[in-house]
Amino acid sequence: MRLSPYYPSWYLSTLGRAFRLDGRYEEAIAPLNRALERDPNFLHPHAVLAVIYSELGREQDARAKAADILEIDPGFTIREFSKALPYKHSAELDRIHDALRKAGLPECPSGVCAVVRRRSSVGASPTRQLSLRPEAIGAVMEVTKWLKPLV
Repeated sequence: MRLSPYYPSWYLSTLGRAFRLDGRYEEAIAPLNRALERDPNFLHPHAVLAVIYSELGREQDARAKAADILEIDPGFTIREFSKALPYKHSAELDRIHDALRKAGLPECPSGVCAVVRRRSSVGASPTRQLSLRPEAIGAVMEVTKWLKPLV
């Protein structure tokens, strides 16, 4: 970035994500905002900012970023977004998912799945169980009919 002033906005987004992973949340905000100045419709910096604001307890800012994300991509889901994340450890993904949920973003498309929280009988920490709603099962079966000839 020092060698060329014409670098793409994703460089700034990656720098912001690196600061966040290092726990330097306040330092991460500036490059992410600069990435958005260059490309306001770039979802990744919006999502990382929503995570940071949520983790810092800045609920209003997190919800504002979530609203920006849904304005750019009304079909945005945490599940689809996380497929593109390069994290190996599920603990980091869980932190991101929790922060995005806390910001008000949907886990998956409405009507497709429901997140059910329950406690085990031993009293361990809550677990998540995804289950298909009855109206979604028919849609899944319909898609499966189309896919079978292609396999």
